[in-house]
Amino acid sequence: MLVADYGSHRVVKWTPGATAGILVAGIGGQGSGLNQLEYQQGVAVGPNGDLYVSDFNNDRVLKFNGIVENTYTPTVCGEWTAFVTDNNGCTDLSNDLDLISRWYADADGDGFKDPNNFIDACQPSGFLPSSAINDCDDNNPLINPGADEICGDGIDNDCDGVAQNS
Repeated sequence: MLVADYGSHRVVKWTPGATAGILVAGIGGQGSGLNQLEYQQGVAVGPNGDLYVSDFNNDRVLKFNGIVENTYTPTVCGEWTAFVTDNNGCTDLSNDLDLISRWYADADGDGFKDPNNFIDACQPSGFLPSSAINDCDDNNPLINPGADEICGDGIDNDCDGVAQNS
């Protein structure tokens, strides 16, 4: 986890279970030099581990190449709390993090997913994992891959692509 320590003009990397952080940006303290920050507002990590820091008072975004070697991804949904201590010994709590996965809507509640209606989030109510079987009509709980075909109604009740008429 990266902490933009606003009042101390630095960015600190914390790993799970660590008792001390690693200073990764703002090494030169407060200022406008390339190794300094002044009231940074946010951090982002690029795909190659590059760290981007929004340096508010200096009206710039700084890129630090390859700073983040490993990132931590929670393996279960829930709250993850890190204690962050500033230069004065004051301690604060981090924000909560959730496991982000792709979840598919099940609007009719029949246990089959709509492959075209999904969100990336911690599992919300009424949504199914990607491993769920696709539904051919997510607005009707009587039409799904587990339903029995009703002959003669002109409807593909079991989602096999064929409406049996006799």
